[in-house]
Amino acid sequence: MLDIFLSIFDISETDKDYANLLHKLSIKYGKKISTQFYDFLMRNGYTKNFLRGESEILRLSKTQMQYQRNLFSLDFYDLIPYIYNVGLIHYRIRLDNTYVVAAHSLLKNLYTEIIFEEKYSNVKEILKVLEKYLGLSLAIMLHSYYERSDLCLFSVNEFKSIVDIINNIKRSHITNYDNIRGMIEKDDLSQDIVEVIKDPKKCYVSEILERHRHALDRITVDMVEEISAYHSTYHVAVSDLLINYLNKNIVKEDTLQRINFLTKEFLSYLDSIVDMMISHEKNTIILEIMLIIEKIININFKRDFPEIIIEFQNIIKENSNLINELILSDHEETGFDISMKFFVNNRYYYLNANLCVKNKKFLQESVLKIYINLFQELFNIHIQEIKYLEMAQQLLESEKIKNIFLASVTHEIRTPLNAILGFAQLLKKMRNVDETTVKYAEKIIEAGGKLLDYVNKIIDFSKLQTNKLALNKKDNKVLTIVNRVISILSSLLSEKKIKLEIDIDPNLTVYADEKLLEDVVFNILGNAIKFVGHEGHIVIRGYEDTAMREMVISIADDGIGFDPKNKDKIFEPFFQEARGDNPIVKGSGLGLSIVKSIIENHGGRVWAESELGKGATFYFTIPLLNKKS
Repeated sequence: MLDIFLSIFDISETDKDYANLLHKLSIKYGKKISTQFYDFLMRNGYTKNFLRGESEILRLSKTQMQYQRNLFSLDFYDLIPYIYNVGLIHYRIRLDNTYVVAAHSLLKNLYTEIIFEEKYSNVKEILKVLEKYLGLSLAIMLHSYYERSDLCLFSVNEFKSIVDIINNIKRSHITNYDNIRGMIEKDDLSQDIVEVIKDPKKCYVSEILERHRHALDRITVDMVEEISAYHSTYHVAVSDLLINYLNKNIVKEDTLQRINFLTKEFLSYLDSIVDMMISHEKNTIILEIMLIIEKIININFKRDFPEIIIEFQNIIKENSNLINELILSDHEETGFDISMKFFVNNRYYYLNANLCVKNKKFLQESVLKIYINLFQELFNIHIQEIKYLEMAQQLLESEKIKNIFLASVTHEIRTPLNAILGFAQLLKKMRNVDETTVKYAEKIIEAGGKLLDYVNKIIDFSKLQTNKLALNKKDNKVLTIVNRVISILSSLLSEKKIKLEIDIDPNLTVYADEKLLEDVVFNILGNAIKFVGHEGHIVIRGYEDTAMREMVISIADDGIGFDPKNKDKIFEPFFQEARGDNPIVKGSGLGLSIVKSIIENHGGRVWAESELGKGATFYFTIPLLNKKS
């Protein structure tokens, strides 16, 4: 049944990489999501009254954060029973499922906003996987809610425990089969051995069943008796075959083939018990709900609205077993079992339906309410996405014009500036030049050098922003790059008598552009030196985070630090901060912007932590996925 869930929502192995990305976002933006979820609960009159108190609302807003992380990180064999449990908890406390649909829609909105904010190049693919996982979550949760049975009341650990019991039974019988086959092939089989095989109570499986009776009977009542009956049938059938073989009524090859078939059949039966734990197929309404939700999620909203509303109507009409007539119109019809009013696309609509089974009205009203809410939320999300895309396009156009202008102007400045610097250096080296002229030449060289560095940074920044800077990736030893930068900055370190500590594995390797990675370390370490005091302390660390599948570098100093409220602004172009009693330290204001652009071009992340007067730590990561395969 696991395969059914995955196939309905078309979840593949490749989607797991995007799920891992969503898991990282759930951690990175955890506080923001939790806060907005809390606000949603506080605004919602139903949940506010239902949960009875701000403390319960706060607890639920925190609990949903863990739910999201599990949704995007758990293996499917753990995830499905986990979601089942959540749905059953909702059923036991009688939580209205319209809230569940609204909560999933809120998460879709929040993550969509975050994904656009992160400016990923493959936004559509990420959003598609987000929809798949949220759709799967909603379908399973509703499945367990409407099933109303104790079938899935397992924690992840209980589920694993029962699977281990079943696997233990399977292993025992595979061993038994191998022993029987070995005795037949070596002609070691005897009547006494057959008599032992005939008695299922002498098989180790009987002991396993008795020992774990309580756990197994939680699947269904008398589960142990059912397995025991099948087990006894298997032993009798195998012993009958062996007696016929000993009496030479059947040849060796046929005996082995038939015992192999019986063994595989018994193992398949045991596998079906695990499948039964995952999903209960008696109630066809559940599969119907899943299919309709999946079809509503996959509606193409990029069409004229009349086409969209007709498709929504047809999805319900063609896939609902309990409905024999359904009409969607802009006015209420009489003579229908159910008539539901809803608002979408700035007008009211009525869903009118007649039922095949009249006593299922309450159930069908609840289900239709879910379909309508889901449709409304998805349509609203589509409208929001259009607005986001328009805003993003406007920002991209604005940014593109700005970057072209910067690149053009700075190129025009760099050419004469190089000439001025060359002339000043030539003037300084000329004979018979008075001391005053030499000093002027030195000042021109110093100021011109700073200006040229500033211009070069603007050009690099413009290239990064317009994606004109090609990445020349290769395997690099991180420690080698760090040592090279330290060598360049050694005079500044010595001048301030800074204690530098390095904690990087010599074998730590990253697949990246060597020159650009060197620029990143140079900019961050250069800033640390700039803001640290005399005889200050800087620590550079590097390691592989296998859980997040990325390389992490941190550069920490005990300098003046910065205001934590500016932790995002410091990566913006031209932003500079006056720190405490210190004036703004002069610079281009582009160093950290360049760092951010380089790291993001590598698919990594960059951030900083600080307190005023207590130093700062800058972190950047590069995905291990960037390594050569």
